Amino acid sequence: MKQFFHNFSTWAKANKKNLVAFLLAFLLAFTTWLVHNLSLRYNEVLSVQVSATSNIEGRMESASTIAEVSAQCRATGFRLLGFAFKSNKVSKVNFLSENMHHLENDIFYISSDELRNYARELYGPEVAVDHFLKDTLFFRFAPQEYKKVPIVPVHNLSFEPQYMSKEGMKLSPDSVELYGEPQRLAKIGAVYTEMIALNNISSSRSGKVKIKKQRGIRMSTESIVWDVLVERYVEKTETATVGVINVPQGRSLSLYPSTVELKMKYRFPLSAQIEDMDLFYVDYNEFASSISGKCVIRSKELPDGILGYELSTPIVECIMN
Repeated sequence: MKQFFHNFSTWAKANKKNLVAFLLAFLLAFTTWLVHNLSLRYNEVLSVQVSATSNIEGRMESASTIAEVSAQCRATGFRLLGFAFKSNKVSKVNFLSENMHHLENDIFYISSDELRNYARELYGPEVAVDHFLKDTLFFRFAPQEYKKVPIVPVHNLSFEPQYMSKEGMKLSPDSVELYGEPQRLAKIGAVYTEMIALNNISSSRSGKVKIKKQRGIRMSTESIVWDVLVERYVEKTETATVGVINVPQGRSLSLYPSTVELKMKYRFPLSAQIEDMDLFYVDYNEFASSISGKCVIRSKELPDGILGYELSTPIVECIMN
């Protein structure tokens, strides 16, 4: 054996340049072979441990159990090699609440068809999932104290002349579930958005806004979508008759004044008129409970072509006849 190593050492010294060239050629060939093989796509069964989070109404945000997902996948050798180094890592995936179906007690499940939408979160990019080995995945979400409160938009809106919004700002969703300690929840009756400022607008607008955070409280959503439908109007000064409703049989009520001037805001182009429309009234029941005999003028539901109005006087005197 010593003689072999002696002979090899002697040969290597004599052929040093050839040996270096051989080793470099071998290294280049091996690298080319390795890159080529790792660039090919392979079919493999990949498994991953999943920790689930979701905004399920009345439940904790995080599941108390971890589930294993296994699927037949296609990926390059490079991707599979990278996945092998992360095989013991738990993947935290946020599932939409509508994909979490209640089975019984605290158990929720997601089907394999819905699970396909989360393939990237489960296995990472450039991994194609052919099929999951299990039809359903189960998680346990414990109950949590919560309450639902309205969302109040904080906004400052101004419009170009002859433009307005009949319905004002609409929110989607318009309420939110709050989770936390009961004593904290009891103090909250509503939550508010960040400021939305729109100046001199003449067209409909929409956007997304964050909800102001509450200390020690988890919200089912942290941002919402808002919409403002803006319409052009034509303003006309009109005179309308004020009627009376809910008058008992055998009684009558006189109003002073019985007509009222107002500025009507009609949708442009003009498509409606208040002539022959019985829109404005006072309620006899309000008069009966009034000490002063004064009643507020109210309106029925406005026709489609009318966006709003401004009364010259919102109150009339009522006298029993």
